[in-house]
Amino acid sequence: MKFIEKLRDLGVKALVNKTAALNIRETGLPGGNLADRLCEAIEQNKTAVAAALNNADTDMVLLQVLENDPEAVMRGISAAAVALGTENKVLYVPENHPEIAEKVASVAEEYGVTVKCEFVNLRENADTMLIHIATAADLAHAIEGDYTPGVWVSVDGAEVKKVPDGTKLADICDLTGAKGLIAGYVMRPVKDAQLPVEEAGIANGVVRVLREHDCVVAETQKRLLASRARSCGKCVFCREGLIQLEYEHREMTQGRGKPEYIDFTHEIGEAMAYSTPCTMGQNSARIALSAQDSFAGEFEAHIRKKKCPSAACVKLVNIYIDPRTCVGCGKCLEVCPHGCIEGRPGYIHTVDDFDCTKCGECAKVCPNGSLVITTGRVPHTPMRPTKVGRFRD
Repeated sequence: MKFIEKLRDLGVKALVNKTAALNIRETGLPGGNLADRLCEAIEQNKTAVAAALNNADTDMVLLQVLENDPEAVMRGISAAAVALGTENKVLYVPENHPEIAEKVASVAEEYGVTVKCEFVNLRENADTMLIHIATAADLAHAIEGDYTPGVWVSVDGAEVKKVPDGTKLADICDLTGAKGLIAGYVMRPVKDAQLPVEEAGIANGVVRVLREHDCVVAETQKRLLASRARSCGKCVFCREGLIQLEYEHREMTQGRGKPEYIDFTHEIGEAMAYSTPCTMGQNSARIALSAQDSFAGEFEAHIRKKKCPSAACVKLVNIYIDPRTCVGCGKCLEVCPHGCIEGRPGYIHTVDDFDCTKCGECAKVCPNGSLVITTGRVPHTPMRPTKVGRFRD
């Protein structure tokens, strides 16, 4: 193959020097300079090269790099393999995306790359140089002479694109109503939007704006749950740590959080970050630790005040019908999925809070905005059927 021949003609030293001159950074963890990692792998006599996402990557937006340009990824894997003097080349595709593995199989075969649709087992890859899929694409473009420096980023679910170094997060995000950001595996306060992309640690390509209606505690719990679902469960610190962290955060969203959960999170998270061998435990811990460090007030509200400042945790909000504005139209009765609203035409309606799931469907259809969702106390409402306009506080 001409590309492989070109690599061999270039030589290992020239290949490494070319990578070093462009200062290509490894996407994801362990990160660092790609040229340094190549030299280290050569010195350690690594016998294989494998490209993959971080194990902790539950968003998987950087799979778009593979889907959009599979040949670049295969060429990058091949380049690293030539540097190491090995023919053992592997591409790992997450186990829940077999369709992508099938899609790139023919290109992989052309370059002699074995495609595996599975979680990356670090113990089985002790003699393998692991690089990120996006890094493999960058390496290929560097050799071809069309490498563009920057960071792969998807903002609020948009298509992944290269953002030039020096670009601030604030320049690529709509910060209207923002209270913070998720950048990679870190929850950040909104002031960190002034960070340039190369310093923000966007290891999985994800940048998401957290707005006032987003609950940091609930978002953390959701991400910990996703990590639990993806974890291989073979490492005790990761397996048990994720179970405990996700449980504690779920309890907080249900109004059952305890003050000691804050200290427990730091103790468990720091142990996971230090003791787990792959990014699954390390980055899941970073999510929980950074959330508590950057948004301590939200955790305090959930635990001590049993309130969700964002009104997103349904167990910590109240919903009622304002008797002064209700016109008894019955629209809320029609959409309530559990029959939790009582009333008849011309009479003020009321909410049965015992069975109400606080789904908010009633509030969407009320023509007068009489359905109120609040984190505060519910005012006095009618105890018996009362005609519209006749309620007195």
